[in-house]
Amino acid sequence: MSQPKTADTLELLVEAGRLLSSKLDVGDVLREVLKLATRLVSAQTASLLLYDETSRELYFDVALGLAPELLNLRFKIGEGIAGIVALGRKPFVVDDVSQTTLWTPRVDHQSGFTTRSMLAVPMLVKDRLVGVLEAINKEEGAFSPSDVAALESLAMQAAIAIENARLFARLREEKSKLDSIFKEMADGAILADEKGCILLANPAAVRLTQGSASPLETLDQVFDGFEADPPLRDLTDSSVPHALDFTAKRCRPKNLVLAGKALRVELAAKRASIDGPVEAARLLIFRDETEKAREDRLKRTFLSLISHKLKTPLTSILGYAEILSDEESAARGADPETRARMLHKAAVAIVSQSKYLSSLVDRLLLYVSLEDPLRHSEMEIFPLEEAVRQTLQGLADWLKAQNARVVEDMAGESPILGNRNFMRAAIKNLVENALKFNANPAKKILLRLSREDGFAILSVQDNGPGIPPEEQERIFSRFYQVEPSFTGQTEGWGLGLPLAQRVARWHGGRLNLTSRLGTGTTVTLALPLAGSHDHAR
Repeated sequence: MSQPKTADTLELLVEAGRLLSSKLDVGDVLREVLKLATRLVSAQTASLLLYDETSRELYFDVALGLAPELLNLRFKIGEGIAGIVALGRKPFVVDDVSQTTLWTPRVDHQSGFTTRSMLAVPMLVKDRLVGVLEAINKEEGAFSPSDVAALESLAMQAAIAIENARLFARLREEKSKLDSIFKEMADGAILADEKGCILLANPAAVRLTQGSASPLETLDQVFDGFEADPPLRDLTDSSVPHALDFTAKRCRPKNLVLAGKALRVELAAKRASIDGPVEAARLLIFRDETEKAREDRLKRTFLSLISHKLKTPLTSILGYAEILSDEESAARGADPETRARMLHKAAVAIVSQSKYLSSLVDRLLLYVSLEDPLRHSEMEIFPLEEAVRQTLQGLADWLKAQNARVVEDMAGESPILGNRNFMRAAIKNLVENALKFNANPAKKILLRLSREDGFAILSVQDNGPGIPPEEQERIFSRFYQVEPSFTGQTEGWGLGLPLAQRVARWHGGRLNLTSRLGTGTTVTLALPLAGSHDHAR
């Protein structure tokens, strides 16, 4: 390769500046510098050592794609030609490395390459050492002063490009950390400009305020579909945390209307200065305190809650029992047929309400018993589909009374290791839950059982009203129901899904829920197949 002319050298340096300034990856910069160095001074190859300020050593960077052996080589300042250049901060030219004691042949021994001549220059940024750039084996003749000047110019550009790439890498790493923290925050965070346009919103904010994955664009969308007291806009400039009460007013099909749901949210808002075209912004932090407030209220009113749930069946039982105990006064003036009908009605009501009362107590006791470690010994292998069919058989009369159509799709056997009673109770709760809140006159449940990755997958899909997004995490809480207040208007303790979830975890499985308003809900129970997984709890 012939010696580049002065015009060619300048053109290469201009090209180098353009190329290096466009690279933001350290590895790309290093590889481009080596290519440019060999072209610039007509060398056979080039090498680049970076400076470690902590250990005060020079090293080859892994990004250069060198042999693994070279990556272990390190040179102290003052050691070898590169070390001398790093120490003196001046170029060094050697026409024959075998004639100088400064040459350290360790690199050649490791790589199998033969070095004859070398031109080494420091890479500096404001007198701070970044590394050493070496051009090795001049193609024709010896390295000239113009080669030294040209390589120094390239080294200066390279040092700046490397520092910029390192800075960009650090910024990208910090941004990645902040993004991870921002995305994983349980609290909702929103950054908006002075006009109310949202610059950033984490998933928690979208989920809490909108209940979907669609992006928030303006503050007007925050808690869109909710009525707030006090109004949200009155508080967006306040740095003092405020507790806000929200009531859901989501639009639903007329035949699927549910009562509005209350949210309790703590909001802190402050003005923030940021760099860039947007000089000022507002930062809003939302913390969902609904569950905490509900639990606090639940603790205060637990006895009242129990009385609400038990009083209704007890009142019916006592009332009809009085009729039976005082048959003459209760049926005075009635003909025998009417009297018999009244007594039968009382007996049926007593039996029905007694069974309901018993089921409430049994469900509460079952939920508590799942925490008993001794229950772990009551395990056996049985087909999950058998538990499903036994549960449906036991619910046959109730399903008929609910005018519900059950469709089964269970292919193949799915043996699991578990407790039959617990499993039937969990399935029973899932089926009852699928119908309890379904106002659709043509109720339908699809029970699908399949196998996947060592798990038996049982899904219970209904055609009910769906569950509002803001409710979908809370419904797994104990004593929680999707209604304005826990008044006993809906049958049950609010333990259906929590109990099924606890059963799933007790068996080493999981319970998931997906729901869309107006289209229904699917609850999926995944349980390890017998012998496929450890059943640790």
